[in-house]
Amino acid sequence: IAQENAKFEATKKELEQKKQTEYAKFLATNLKKDCPCPVCGSLHHPNPAGQELDFSEEELNLETQIQSLEESFSDIFSQRANIEGQLNQLNSRKFSFLFLFYETTMIIF
Repeated sequence: IAQENAKFEATKKELEQKKQTEYAKFLATNLKKDCPCPVCGSLHHPNPAGQELDFSEEELNLETQIQSLEESFSDIFSQRANIEGQLNQLNSRKFSFLFLFYETTMIIF
């Protein structure tokens, strides 16, 4: 799970960086000479981001996949906590039974 989570986080970070780059490109397409930049307010735009947006269909679907994976990870961790709680209860009951067994055998012998 840890490796898959690390891979997931790396992919998520990569997609987030790509989204920021694409958003900068989108904002740059609307820049006009002597009009303020919507980000920094500058009237001069000497080096705007590239004009061509290049999100593939696959990358657009990644956002949905990331949400789905986040929900799956959340469910898995919730189930894990539930199982660990059940295991603790079983271990506690096992200890009680062993203690009773020990007391019973001490009385018999």
